[in-house]
Amino acid sequence: MQTYDLLIIGAGLSGTGIAADAASRGLSVCVLAKGDEEDEFNRDYIPLLTSGIRHLEQMNLALLWRSLREQKLLQLRCPELCQWRWAFIPSHPNYIQQRQLEFGQKIFQQISKWLNHSPPLTTHPNTVNTPGIYYPECLINNKELLLANEKLAIKHGAVFKNGAEIERVELSDNGWLIQLNNSQTLSCKAVINATGAKTLAICENNFTYQSRCKVDICKSQFFILDKQHYPLEQPDLIRLLPGEKNGGLYCMPIKNKPLLIIGGLTQSTSTSNVQQSNLILRHYQLPEIQESQIQNTLFIDYSSFYGRDLHTSIDYALDLLCPNGSYPLLNVLSGATSNYRLMAEQAIDSLLDYLPKCKPCQTRTLTY
Repeated sequence: MQTYDLLIIGAGLSGTGIAADAASRGLSVCVLAKGDEEDEFNRDYIPLLTSGIRHLEQMNLALLWRSLREQKLLQLRCPELCQWRWAFIPSHPNYIQQRQLEFGQKIFQQISKWLNHSPPLTTHPNTVNTPGIYYPECLINNKELLLANEKLAIKHGAVFKNGAEIERVELSDNGWLIQLNNSQTLSCKAVINATGAKTLAICENNFTYQSRCKVDICKSQFFILDKQHYPLEQPDLIRLLPGEKNGGLYCMPIKNKPLLIIGGLTQSTSTSNVQQSNLILRHYQLPEIQESQIQNTLFIDYSSFYGRDLHTSIDYALDLLCPNGSYPLLNVLSGATSNYRLMAEQAIDSLLDYLPKCKPCQTRTLTY
Protein backbone atom coordinates (compact mmCIF):
# COMPACT_ATOMS: atom_id res chain seq x y z
CA MET A 1 0.00 0.00 0.00
CA GLN A 2 1.33 3.43 -0.98
CA THR A 3 1.15 6.15 1.68
CA TYR A 4 1.04 9.90 1.07
CA ASP A 5 0.45 13.04 3.09
CA LEU A 6 -2.03 14.37 0.55
CA LEU A 7 -4.19 12.90 -2.21
CA ILE A 8 -5.51 15.28 -4.88
CA ILE A 9 -8.39 14.14 -7.07
CA GLY A 10 -8.35 15.96 -10.39
CA ALA A 11 -5.46 17.21 -12.51
CA GLY A 12 -6.92 20.36 -14.00
CA LEU A 13 -5.52 23.82 -13.38
CA SER A 14 -6.68 23.77 -9.76
CA GLY A 15 -5.41 20.25 -9.01
CA THR A 16 -1.98 20.72 -10.60
CA GLY A 17 -1.56 24.12 -8.98
CA ILE A 18 -2.32 22.66 -5.55
CA ALA A 19 0.03 19.74 -6.24
CA ALA A 20 2.87 22.14 -7.10
CA ASP A 21 2.25 24.17 -3.94
CA ALA A 22 2.05 21.12 -1.65
CA ALA A 23 5.03 19.28 -3.15
CA SER A 24 7.24 22.38 -3.03
CA ARG A 25 6.54 22.61 0.72
CA GLY A 26 7.95 19.12 1.19
CA LEU A 27 4.71 17.15 1.47
CA SER A 28 4.30 13.79 -0.24
CA VAL A 29 1.60 14.20 -2.87
CA CYS A 30 -0.35 11.89 -5.17
CA VAL A 31 -2.61 13.21 -7.94
CA LEU A 32 -5.34 11.13 -9.58
CA ALA A 33 -5.60 12.29 -13.19
CA LYS A 34 -8.46 11.04 -15.32
CA GLY A 35 -7.97 12.15 -18.93
CA ASP A 36 -10.78 14.09 -20.60
CA GLU A 37 -10.13 14.70 -24.31
CA GLU A 38 -12.90 17.26 -24.69
CA ASP A 39 -11.69 19.24 -21.69
CA GLU A 40 -8.09 19.08 -22.95
CA PHE A 41 -9.23 20.44 -26.33
CA ASN A 42 -11.18 23.29 -24.73
CA ARG A 43 -8.24 24.24 -22.49
CA ASP A 44 -5.99 24.53 -25.52
CA TYR A 45 -8.30 27.03 -27.21
CA ILE A 46 -9.85 29.18 -24.49
CA PRO A 47 -7.26 31.40 -22.76
CA LEU A 48 -7.32 32.86 -19.26
CA LEU A 49 -7.76 36.60 -18.86
CA THR A 50 -5.62 37.47 -15.85
CA SER A 51 -6.16 41.17 -15.12
CA GLY A 52 -9.35 40.84 -13.03
CA ILE A 53 -10.98 43.70 -14.94
CA ARG A 54 -14.39 42.00 -14.44
CA HIS A 55 -14.24 42.85 -10.72
CA LEU A 56 -14.80 46.51 -11.59
CA GLU A 57 -18.40 45.64 -12.48
CA GLN A 58 -19.05 45.19 -8.74
CA MET A 59 -16.35 47.79 -7.87
CA ASN A 60 -14.60 45.08 -5.83
CA LEU A 61 -11.21 46.72 -5.52
CA ALA A 62 -9.80 44.07 -3.18
CA LEU A 63 -10.30 41.36 -5.81
CA LEU A 64 -8.94 43.62 -8.54
CA TRP A 65 -5.80 44.26 -6.44
CA ARG A 66 -5.41 40.52 -5.85
CA SER A 67 -5.79 39.70 -9.56
CA LEU A 68 -3.22 42.28 -10.66
CA ARG A 69 -0.79 41.08 -7.97
CA GLU A 70 -1.17 37.49 -9.18
CA GLN A 71 -0.76 38.65 -12.77
CA LYS A 72 2.54 40.30 -11.83
CA LEU A 73 3.70 37.05 -10.19
CA LEU A 74 2.76 35.13 -13.34
CA GLN A 75 4.85 37.51 -15.42
CA LEU A 76 7.83 37.06 -13.08
CA ARG A 77 7.51 33.26 -12.76
CA CYS A 78 6.64 32.25 -16.33
CA PRO A 79 7.13 35.14 -18.78
CA GLU A 80 7.28 32.72 -21.72
CA LEU A 81 3.64 31.71 -21.08
CA CYS A 82 2.33 35.29 -20.93
CA GLN A 83 0.84 36.70 -24.11
CA TRP A 84 0.26 40.44 -23.72
CA ARG A 85 -2.41 42.16 -25.80
CA TRP A 86 -4.32 45.40 -25.68
CA ALA A 87 -7.93 44.92 -24.65
CA PHE A 88 -10.81 47.20 -25.56
CA ILE A 89 -14.16 47.81 -23.84
CA PRO A 90 -16.60 49.91 -25.89
CA SER A 91 -18.36 52.85 -24.28
CA HIS A 92 -21.58 51.98 -22.47
CA PRO A 93 -24.75 53.77 -23.65
CA ASN A 94 -25.81 54.31 -20.02
CA TYR A 95 -24.17 57.53 -18.76
CA ILE A 96 -23.73 56.32 -15.17
CA GLN A 97 -22.24 53.00 -16.19
CA GLN A 98 -19.91 54.72 -18.65
CA ARG A 99 -18.65 57.09 -15.92
CA GLN A 100 -18.17 54.04 -13.69
CA LEU A 101 -16.18 52.33 -16.45
CA GLU A 102 -13.91 55.37 -16.89
CA PHE A 103 -13.44 55.68 -13.13
CA GLY A 104 -12.62 51.98 -12.98
CA GLN A 105 -9.95 52.43 -15.66
CA LYS A 106 -8.24 55.09 -13.52
CA ILE A 107 -8.36 52.80 -10.48
CA PHE A 108 -6.93 49.95 -12.58
CA GLN A 109 -4.02 52.16 -13.66
CA GLN A 110 -3.39 53.41 -10.11
CA ILE A 111 -3.31 49.92 -8.60
CA SER A 112 -0.85 48.84 -11.31
CA LYS A 113 1.40 51.76 -10.29
CA TRP A 114 1.18 50.86 -6.59
CA LEU A 115 2.17 47.29 -7.43
CA ASN A 116 4.98 48.53 -9.70
CA HIS A 117 3.42 46.38 -12.40
CA SER A 118 4.36 47.57 -15.90
CA PRO A 119 3.08 45.35 -18.73
CA PRO A 120 5.53 45.07 -21.66
CA LEU A 121 3.33 46.89 -24.17
CA THR A 122 3.86 50.02 -26.23
CA THR A 123 1.31 52.84 -26.49
CA HIS A 124 -2.14 51.43 -27.20
CA PRO A 125 -3.31 51.34 -30.84
CA ASN A 126 -6.13 53.88 -30.72
CA THR A 127 -7.48 53.07 -34.15
CA VAL A 128 -10.83 51.44 -33.36
CA ASN A 129 -13.65 53.69 -34.51
CA THR A 130 -15.96 52.82 -31.60
CA PRO A 131 -15.31 55.00 -28.51
CA GLY A 132 -14.24 53.15 -25.38
CA ILE A 133 -11.30 52.39 -23.12
CA TYR A 134 -8.11 50.37 -23.56
CA TYR A 135 -6.22 48.42 -20.93
CA PRO A 136 -3.32 45.90 -21.01
CA GLU A 137 -4.39 42.26 -20.72
CA CYS A 138 -2.32 39.12 -20.33
CA LEU A 139 -3.60 35.92 -21.93
CA ILE A 140 -2.44 32.56 -20.58
CA ASN A 141 -3.00 29.32 -22.46
CA ASN A 142 -4.76 26.97 -20.01
CA LYS A 143 -3.09 23.83 -21.29
CA GLU A 144 0.43 25.29 -21.24
CA LEU A 145 -0.04 26.55 -17.68
CA LEU A 146 -1.47 23.21 -16.55
CA LEU A 147 1.50 21.31 -18.00
CA ALA A 148 3.92 23.77 -16.38
CA ASN A 149 2.24 23.20 -13.00
CA GLU A 150 2.41 19.44 -13.48
CA LYS A 151 6.10 19.60 -14.38
CA LEU A 152 6.83 21.76 -11.31
CA ALA A 153 4.91 19.38 -9.04
CA ILE A 154 6.76 16.32 -10.40
CA LYS A 155 10.09 18.15 -10.00
CA HIS A 156 9.34 18.41 -6.26
CA GLY A 157 8.30 14.78 -5.89
CA ALA A 158 4.57 14.64 -6.66
CA VAL A 159 3.25 11.41 -8.21
CA PHE A 160 0.62 11.52 -10.98
CA LYS A 161 -1.52 8.44 -11.62
CA ASN A 162 -3.08 8.86 -15.06
CA GLY A 163 -6.38 7.15 -15.80
CA ALA A 164 -6.92 6.31 -12.12
CA GLU A 165 -10.46 6.30 -10.75
CA ILE A 166 -11.74 5.76 -7.24
CA GLU A 167 -13.68 2.56 -6.62
CA ARG A 168 -14.00 2.56 -2.83
CA VAL A 169 -13.19 4.88 0.07
CA GLU A 170 -12.77 3.97 3.74
CA LEU A 171 -11.84 6.06 6.76
CA SER A 172 -9.57 4.14 9.13
CA ASP A 173 -7.83 5.04 12.38
CA ASN A 174 -4.72 5.96 10.37
CA GLY A 175 -6.35 8.04 7.64
CA TRP A 176 -8.11 7.63 4.31
CA LEU A 177 -7.89 4.34 2.42
CA ILE A 178 -8.57 4.81 -1.30
CA GLN A 179 -8.99 1.78 -3.55
CA LEU A 180 -8.44 2.49 -7.24
CA ASN A 181 -9.74 0.80 -10.39
CA ASN A 182 -6.26 -0.69 -11.04
CA SER A 183 -6.40 -2.65 -7.73
CA GLN A 184 -4.00 -0.26 -6.00
CA THR A 185 -4.80 1.02 -2.51
CA LEU A 186 -3.58 4.39 -1.31
CA SER A 187 -3.39 5.73 2.22
CA CYS A 188 -3.34 9.46 2.99
CA LYS A 189 -3.93 11.95 5.80
CA ALA A 190 -5.94 14.45 3.75
CA VAL A 191 -7.85 14.52 0.46
CA ILE A 192 -8.42 17.47 -1.84
CA ASN A 193 -11.28 17.07 -4.30
CA ALA A 194 -10.64 19.36 -7.29
CA THR A 195 -12.73 17.77 -10.03
CA GLY A 196 -14.49 20.85 -11.35
CA ALA A 197 -18.19 20.38 -12.07
CA LYS A 198 -18.06 16.85 -10.57
CA THR A 199 -16.72 17.98 -7.19
CA LEU A 200 -19.91 17.80 -5.15
CA ALA A 201 -21.03 14.53 -6.77
CA ILE A 202 -17.72 12.86 -5.87
CA CYS A 203 -17.92 14.29 -2.35
CA GLU A 204 -21.37 12.82 -1.73
CA ASN A 205 -21.08 9.57 -3.71
CA ASN A 206 -17.54 8.47 -2.81
CA PHE A 207 -16.99 10.09 0.58
CA THR A 208 -20.63 10.20 1.79
CA TYR A 209 -20.08 13.75 3.06
CA GLN A 210 -22.67 16.46 2.58
CA SER A 211 -21.05 19.65 1.35
CA ARG A 212 -22.13 22.99 2.79
CA CYS A 213 -21.91 24.48 -0.68
CA LYS A 214 -24.50 24.53 -3.44
CA VAL A 215 -23.43 24.75 -7.05
CA ASP A 216 -25.30 25.67 -10.21
CA ILE A 217 -23.57 24.31 -13.33
CA CYS A 218 -24.05 26.27 -16.56
CA LYS A 219 -22.44 26.15 -19.97
CA SER A 220 -20.92 28.98 -21.97
CA GLN A 221 -20.73 28.68 -25.73
CA PHE A 222 -17.75 29.80 -27.83
CA PHE A 223 -17.25 29.90 -31.61
CA ILE A 224 -13.90 29.34 -33.34
CA LEU A 225 -13.52 31.45 -36.50
CA ASP A 226 -10.75 31.80 -39.08
CA LYS A 227 -9.34 35.34 -39.12
CA GLN A 228 -9.19 35.28 -42.93
CA HIS A 229 -12.90 34.59 -43.28
CA TYR A 230 -14.12 36.88 -40.49
CA PRO A 231 -13.20 40.45 -41.56
CA LEU A 232 -12.50 42.09 -38.21
CA GLU A 233 -10.52 45.31 -37.84
CA GLN A 234 -7.48 44.69 -35.58
CA PRO A 235 -8.07 40.94 -35.02
CA ASP A 236 -5.28 40.78 -32.41
CA LEU A 237 -7.15 43.18 -30.12
CA ILE A 238 -9.10 41.61 -27.24
CA ARG A 239 -12.65 42.92 -27.14
CA LEU A 240 -14.98 42.72 -24.14
CA LEU A 241 -18.48 43.52 -25.38
CA PRO A 242 -21.00 44.10 -22.57
CA GLY A 243 -24.51 42.85 -23.21
CA GLU A 244 -27.71 43.48 -21.32
CA LYS A 245 -29.48 40.32 -20.19
CA ASN A 246 -27.24 37.79 -21.95
CA GLY A 247 -23.94 38.69 -20.35
CA GLY A 248 -21.87 40.00 -23.24
CA LEU A 249 -19.17 38.52 -25.43
CA TYR A 250 -15.42 37.97 -25.49
CA CYS A 251 -13.58 38.30 -28.79
CA MET A 252 -9.96 37.11 -28.55
CA PRO A 253 -7.12 35.83 -30.73
CA ILE A 254 -5.89 32.26 -30.16
CA LYS A 255 -2.18 31.91 -29.47
CA ASN A 256 -0.07 30.64 -32.38
CA LYS A 257 -3.15 30.00 -34.52
CA PRO A 258 -4.79 32.15 -37.25
CA LEU A 259 -8.05 31.89 -35.36
CA LEU A 260 -10.43 33.99 -33.29
CA ILE A 261 -12.67 32.86 -30.47
CA ILE A 262 -15.97 34.68 -29.90
CA GLY A 263 -18.40 33.71 -27.17
CA GLY A 264 -19.20 33.64 -23.49
CA LEU A 265 -22.99 33.47 -23.63
CA THR A 266 -24.85 30.96 -21.51
CA GLN A 267 -26.23 28.14 -23.64
CA SER A 268 -29.84 28.75 -24.59
CA THR A 269 -32.38 26.21 -25.80
CA SER A 270 -34.90 28.74 -27.08
CA THR A 271 -32.69 31.04 -29.17
CA SER A 272 -29.57 30.23 -31.17
CA ASN A 273 -26.48 31.64 -29.53
CA VAL A 274 -25.32 32.72 -32.99
CA GLN A 275 -28.37 34.98 -33.13
CA GLN A 276 -27.78 36.28 -29.60
CA SER A 277 -24.11 36.89 -30.37
CA ASN A 278 -24.98 38.74 -33.57
CA LEU A 279 -27.30 41.07 -31.66
CA ILE A 280 -24.36 42.18 -29.53
CA LEU A 281 -21.92 42.33 -32.46
CA ARG A 282 -24.40 44.39 -34.47
CA HIS A 283 -24.84 46.79 -31.54
CA TYR A 284 -21.08 47.49 -31.56
CA GLN A 285 -20.98 47.68 -35.39
CA LEU A 286 -18.86 44.54 -35.73
CA PRO A 287 -19.26 41.88 -38.44
CA GLU A 288 -21.92 39.30 -37.71
CA ILE A 289 -21.05 35.61 -37.46
CA GLN A 290 -22.14 33.45 -40.39
CA GLU A 291 -22.72 29.74 -39.83
CA SER A 292 -20.33 28.97 -42.68
CA GLN A 293 -17.51 30.84 -40.88
CA ILE A 294 -17.66 28.67 -37.74
CA GLN A 295 -14.85 26.10 -37.66
CA ASN A 296 -15.77 24.68 -34.27
CA THR A 297 -18.08 25.24 -31.31
CA LEU A 298 -16.97 24.77 -27.71
CA PHE A 299 -19.04 24.47 -24.56
CA ILE A 300 -17.38 25.26 -21.23
CA ASP A 301 -18.86 24.38 -17.85
CA TYR A 302 -18.74 27.10 -15.24
CA SER A 303 -19.98 27.06 -11.66
CA SER A 304 -21.98 29.48 -9.56
CA PHE A 305 -21.51 28.49 -5.92
CA TYR A 306 -22.94 29.71 -2.66
CA GLY A 307 -23.07 28.50 0.93
CA ARG A 308 -22.27 29.33 4.55
CA ASP A 309 -18.97 29.32 6.46
CA LEU A 310 -16.87 28.90 3.34
CA HIS A 311 -13.56 30.49 2.38
CA THR A 312 -14.91 32.08 -0.79
CA SER A 313 -14.13 34.63 -3.43
CA ILE A 314 -15.84 35.44 -6.71
CA ASP A 315 -13.51 32.90 -8.39
CA TYR A 316 -13.51 29.91 -6.06
CA ALA A 317 -14.69 28.37 -2.78
CA LEU A 318 -12.83 26.10 -0.34
CA ASP A 319 -15.17 23.74 1.53
CA LEU A 320 -13.35 21.96 4.40
CA LEU A 321 -15.15 18.90 5.82
CA CYS A 322 -13.71 16.97 8.77
CA PRO A 323 -16.46 15.27 10.80
CA ASN A 324 -14.06 13.07 12.80
CA GLY A 325 -11.66 15.93 13.56
CA SER A 326 -8.57 14.13 12.18
CA TYR A 327 -8.64 13.39 8.44
CA PRO A 328 -10.15 16.13 6.29
CA LEU A 329 -11.70 16.34 2.85
CA LEU A 330 -11.33 19.72 1.14
CA ASN A 331 -13.64 20.45 -1.79
CA VAL A 332 -12.22 23.02 -4.22
CA LEU A 333 -15.03 24.62 -6.19
CA SER A 334 -13.49 26.49 -9.04
CA GLY A 335 -13.27 26.88 -12.75
CA ALA A 336 -10.16 27.95 -14.62
CA THR A 337 -9.18 30.92 -12.48
CA SER A 338 -6.18 33.16 -13.04
CA ASN A 339 -5.86 33.26 -9.24
CA TYR A 340 -5.18 29.52 -9.08
CA ARG A 341 -1.81 30.07 -7.32
CA LEU A 342 -3.38 32.01 -4.45
CA MET A 343 -6.22 29.48 -4.27
CA ALA A 344 -3.67 26.64 -4.02
CA GLU A 345 -1.78 28.46 -1.26
CA GLN A 346 -5.00 28.99 0.71
CA ALA A 347 -6.07 25.38 0.17
CA ILE A 348 -2.85 23.96 1.67
CA ASP A 349 -2.82 26.57 4.46
CA SER A 350 -6.33 25.44 5.47
CA LEU A 351 -5.01 21.86 5.96
CA LEU A 352 -1.84 22.64 7.93
CA ASP A 353 -3.40 21.50 11.23
CA TYR A 354 -3.96 18.02 9.73
CA LEU A 355 -0.70 17.55 7.79
CA PRO A 356 2.90 16.94 8.89
CA LYS A 357 4.94 20.06 9.59
CA CYS A 358 6.16 21.55 6.32
CA LYS A 359 7.76 24.61 4.79
CA PRO A 360 5.73 27.78 4.14
CA CYS A 361 4.37 28.49 0.66
CA GLN A 362 7.12 28.54 -1.98
CA THR A 363 5.17 29.30 -5.16
CA ARG A 364 5.40 33.08 -4.92
CA THR A 365 9.03 32.87 -6.00
CA LEU A 366 9.36 29.46 -7.72
CA THR A 367 9.90 29.73 -11.46
CA TYR A 368 8.72 27.17 -13.98
